Amino acid sequence: MAYPDWLLGRGITTISVTPQTKTGGAFTPGTSKSFFTTVDEIEWTTGVANTDIRPITQFHRNMVPTSRGNGFRLREILRATAAPAGESGNSLADMFHTFDWFQVIFTRASRTWTGYYSNGGYTENPGAEKNTGTAVFMPISEEAAAGQTMSTGSNVVSSGAGI
Repeated sequence: MAYPDWLLGRGITTISVTPQTKTGGAFTPGTSKSFFTTVDEIEWTTGVANTDIRPITQFHRNMVPTSRGNGFRLREILRATAAPAGESGNSLADMFHTFDWFQVIFTRASRTWTGYYSNGGYTENPGAEKNTGTAVFMPISEEAAAGQTMSTGSNVVSSGAGI
């Protein structure tokens, strides 16, 4: 089946979200959901938190990076039809009202990004052209994802060549 260009995003070939439950410090995956046919936008961000660290006698700010992480904002085109097993048909809404942690994997061109994230909130926007739901995936530390392969100290790893 061919998908229209506007639905695919530039070079996106796959995207999936797997809800995670945490037991004894380790994640247990739930049922993975592909968003390839309903993704409207993926916004991947790298953020740095800075803190003003200086002696009380110094007037000028001294902003020092204290943490960094990668996050996602995923926008799904909402559907009016029901999904299997009593789901609403709007997978992000179902996941974000039920789970606190997620694994996100997406491939663009020949490069794959894999990361673990916490639930950063969900909003819906009924628009004139289309209705969308947006989920925010917030970074978690390597230590919070015990048993995962995140040796870089980051919550996301990438593999493959490409953009």
